[in-house]
Amino acid sequence: QAQEDPFVLRGQELLLQGEYAAALEAFEEARQEATELTDSDRTQIWLGLCQLHVEQGDWTAAKQVAKAAVAELPNVARIWALQAEMQYLTGEYDAAARSVKEALDRDSQEPRSVLIYAHLLLAAGRTLEAIDQYRWFVRYYNRVQPTDAETLVTIGEGAAQYARLKSVSAVFKFIVNTLCVDALKDQPDYWPATLLSGQLLMEKYNRAQALPEFKAILAKQPHNAAALTAMGELEFAEFRLQTAENFADQALEHNPHYPPALRLKADLALLADDHELARPFVDRALAVNPADQLTLARKVTCDLLSDGVPEADQLMSLLNNLTRPEKWGELRESRFGTTVEQLVEHNPHPGPFLSDVGQLLEARRRFAAAELFYSAAIDRMPELSQPQTALGLLYMRTGRVDEAKSILDAAFDVDPFHVRVSNMRKLIDVLNTYVTIESDHFIIHCDSSEQALGQEMSAYLENIYTELTERFDYEPPTRTHFEIYCDAKDQNAHAWFSTRMSGLPWVQTIGASTGMIVALTSPQKTQKKFNWARVLKHEFVHVLTLQKTGFNMPHWYTEALAVTNEDRELPDEWYDLLLRRVPAGEVFNLSSINLGFQRPKTPDDWTMAYCQSLMYARYFTKTFGDDALARLTEAYRRNPQTSVALPKAFGVSVEEIEAGYSKYLNDLTAQLAIGRMPAAPKLDAARQAVAEHPERADAHGELAYALIARRQVEEGLAAAKTAHDLDESEPISATFLARVEFGKGDAQAALLLLQPALDEENPHHLLLETLADIAIEQKQPELAIEVLKAAIEKYPLELDVLKKYVQALSAAKRPSEEIRPHLETLAKRDIDDVASRKALAMMALRENDWATALEWGNQALFIDTLDVQLQRLVAHAAAQLKQSERSIQAFAVLDTLEELDDADRLQWGLQLKANGQQKRAAEEWRKIPRDSTQFQRAQTEIKLLDP
Repeated sequence: QAQEDPFVLRGQELLLQGEYAAALEAFEEARQEATELTDSDRTQIWLGLCQLHVEQGDWTAAKQVAKAAVAELPNVARIWALQAEMQYLTGEYDAAARSVKEALDRDSQEPRSVLIYAHLLLAAGRTLEAIDQYRWFVRYYNRVQPTDAETLVTIGEGAAQYARLKSVSAVFKFIVNTLCVDALKDQPDYWPATLLSGQLLMEKYNRAQALPEFKAILAKQPHNAAALTAMGELEFAEFRLQTAENFADQALEHNPHYPPALRLKADLALLADDHELARPFVDRALAVNPADQLTLARKVTCDLLSDGVPEADQLMSLLNNLTRPEKWGELRESRFGTTVEQLVEHNPHPGPFLSDVGQLLEARRRFAAAELFYSAAIDRMPELSQPQTALGLLYMRTGRVDEAKSILDAAFDVDPFHVRVSNMRKLIDVLNTYVTIESDHFIIHCDSSEQALGQEMSAYLENIYTELTERFDYEPPTRTHFEIYCDAKDQNAHAWFSTRMSGLPWVQTIGASTGMIVALTSPQKTQKKFNWARVLKHEFVHVLTLQKTGFNMPHWYTEALAVTNEDRELPDEWYDLLLRRVPAGEVFNLSSINLGFQRPKTPDDWTMAYCQSLMYARYFTKTFGDDALARLTEAYRRNPQTSVALPKAFGVSVEEIEAGYSKYLNDLTAQLAIGRMPAAPKLDAARQAVAEHPERADAHGELAYALIARRQVEEGLAAAKTAHDLDESEPISATFLARVEFGKGDAQAALLLLQPALDEENPHHLLLETLADIAIEQKQPELAIEVLKAAIEKYPLELDVLKKYVQALSAAKRPSEEIRPHLETLAKRDIDDVASRKALAMMALRENDWATALEWGNQALFIDTLDVQLQRLVAHAAAQLKQSERSIQAFAVLDTLEELDDADRLQWGLQLKANGQQKRAAEEWRKIPRDSTQFQRAQTEIKLLDP
């Protein structure tokens, strides 16, 4: 036996450890040193030599080894199977068929031969015959009960294909829990068993169980291309795209011709809207196997995106007549048609090809075309579950929930282990419990407990509908669905929202649109309240622009339009990002900005991509006119390539645009720097300054600041102590030491430290902030006002300083006239700040300024919809202004919240009457009880109604 020869055994061990050079040496030594090698020993040597070339991507050498093996062992079936496998994996299907026949003629029960034969049948479109051969593995296992690792994994591969094509979910469980486990009992380092188990789990989107399998392989063999690629595919499935690319790059570093890794790189490029970047990876994969359906799917997708996805009727003429090219019309002469024709000549039922093209187009939001490809895959290969599941998930993305449910229910019946299917079915159950709030242009789905929120959202959307549809010159053909997710079934609101968008329980945002429907986490269920009106407007702009252009615009530009139409100031954290990253050159350009959304290396990348998208839009408008964005939108509708669309819209090259934008961004950042507090010093520079000038207190103070800003507090305070010892007027050290005393509760000691360091003419910003905090804490608002006013004058763009200033003004009971402008600035700067808006509304109410009270009340309700005080304010202010519809709406929310008092109900009736709803008005007045002070007025109003 092979295991009895120590050199062969050593070669196998080294191969499983990824030690290819040492394995090659061991196998060669076995051939030279062993005096009597059995055919089994020789077979294992040839298998090992071939495999080590495959794992390094040297397909030419692998095929040469297989050919030499056949010459040496022409009567061994396993050797013929080896040659057949190399030919199959490199697309030489006819040669592979001849080799597998030789193998089966010698041993019809040799598992690897049967597996390659089944694969070849499937690749030729002979699906029923292939299924019969895959079923052989189940029977063979039951009959023979093999125990060696290689045979068990081969059986697992064949049985898994049988389970996929016949929807026998129990077989998957048996492979993972029995076959792969037994294979590892035979050979603990036999990583193909672990890989198979992980891949089957990943296939069902079971990340939690798949991840440890791949990690186990990499722990022993960190350069294993198959495991690295599997890790990348796992990350890709959950949209961790940068991590996915890192794994793909690592895989290709060790196996530059590994088709799955090359396909993953292509998929990453396609998802980033760059089909030209995808092409080289597709070409490299086709060089290995020009007939592989999955690789051809990527080639066709690149061609379709480059040449233009055909209209639905053209696609249908091709997909409904796959084996009759004469019916394809002009598509037959296209790159797409040429590839399909060549494929169907060999395989008239290319289900995996059609399904993958559908998925790749769906990822690029070509929903109509994706549906046609899925349908064609189902028609041509009904045994394949993947396109059926994908079609159900596509229907969910496009809002066709009822159609999705029937497909996903059927998919779950045959495959209950598919996590995304299971999650989406649970979500449909939750969605079906929601109430619907219908209006002329929208349908809101929300939990019954949040009906009041849904009513407010519906009214807001109708209010902005005309403005936005006229701005973009487009109206959706059907009402747009908005789904507001709440906590349910032991899962929080954000998890349900995430499931809605991805089938998995986490995505980064709180709201998202597929271009067809919009979903968001309920603003009542997030840790921090947010301005839902901003989010709804943002997402509805996506619906308009994506549908108007046929989903034909890059990600960054969809965000540019959406953020531009939020009509808000730059968020405070965007100031910091620009000030930090622009001077450092850490900015995106038009070639890289999509990566900030799709594979951010840090959370800042994602935020910076949004910020820069807005900056591009503002630059275009400033430079090319008020209609610049409309012109660019139309250019993208005609051609989604930025290199074509921008010159078409603006008449200048992309290079000129980038140069102008760079200057615009630098100028803007320089302006922002004037109004913001300076950032903490660079740590390396601060250390160097101390080393060069240890006698200078300011150097030690800067070092303290740099250290504490990086949370190296103990070392930072030591530097502060040194600075203070050198000069007690050094402001940074005095500030940090004062903070320590203040934290201990000794405000007096803190003030004593600060006083010598306070420069009246040019006070340090850290010292001002600390002095203000102490004054506020010590209930000395006048001192706080004095200090904060100086800070605001010096740093007008510091939002936190402004908030503290307003707090101090209020604590000092300064008049409304003094506080109001600062509150207005605060509200303008922070779109999610409810406190400033509510304060402004209440101020206006006290002054009987109904219009202003209503304006700020409405804005505050966008953030805290269920605030009863605000709803009541809006209801009565709108009534005073004779805006009966708005008043009625607010009273209805109070009623939904069960917070309507008798005075409210009387006024509600009056507004209903003014709105022509006399019957409803009477109904409300009759609800006022006899013992109420409002009863007599209500009865009088009833009598005054028209008979």
